[in-house]
Amino acid sequence: MLQNYSRQRETRELANTLFDRAWWRGWWGRLFARFTSKPRHIPLLSEARELLGTVSALPPQRRTIRVEHIIGSAGTLNFDCDFYPLYQRGRDRWVAVAQAMLDDPTNLPPIQAVQVGDHYYIVDGHHRVSVAKMLDYLYIDADLTVWSAAA
Repeated sequence: MLQNYSRQRETRELANTLFDRAWWRGWWGRLFARFTSKPRHIPLLSEARELLGTVSALPPQRRTIRVEHIIGSAGTLNFDCDFYPLYQRGRDRWVAVAQAMLDDPTNLPPIQAVQVGDHYYIVDGHHRVSVAKMLDYLYIDADLTVWSAAA
């Protein structure tokens, strides 16, 4: 029992350290962006939809997708374009997701995403994606809906 408590404490400390690292990377990136005028906002699915015009959507299917191809969101603005958290107030949730992923990533449900071309936009699972990027995951499971321009 003592070993289990010690492991949980170590996992929580690591998750907090990862959050601090993610938050500061985002903070420095946003500061640097002010001087370079490079936007750091997360691309939105609604912007991609406008470019496509009329959309044809396939029913969701479970797939494993590359984390590096996840570029945007269907609506949340709590993360920047690299999925670094924008606010400290989301720390508890981010740390809880990180702890769960460090303990057993297979216990978490797949994210929900929409594929547009070669890129993915997150509908649900922003924290899981943020943590996955900090843990250098190459792939993540997703319930994926594929959008294409209707003919």
